[in-house]
Amino acid sequence: ANSLRLVGILSEHRRPLSVKEIAQMTYIKDEDVIYTLESLKMLRYWKGQKIISATPKLIEMHQQQLRSRQGRARLNPSKLQYTPLAER
Repeated sequence: ANSLRLVGILSEHRRPLSVKEIAQMTYIKDEDVIYTLESLKMLRYWKGQKIISATPKLIEMHQQQLRSRQGRARLNPSKLQYTPLAER
């Protein structure tokens, strides 16, 4: 889910974005943004700095891959049960 959101954000914004900006826009922790971008091979290190490196071609490739995976796992909300930790 994070991957699809991040790729969507990067495709919508044509200006360079920082990890902090993406985290603020998506409410995803900075560390999770970094991890996700690293797993998508969209994060590079240059002179000790993390640089988001996402070409339009790379973004499009990830969007296609992520869309093809969407919908594989379906949950039936009526089957989900929540028990607070204190009650276990």
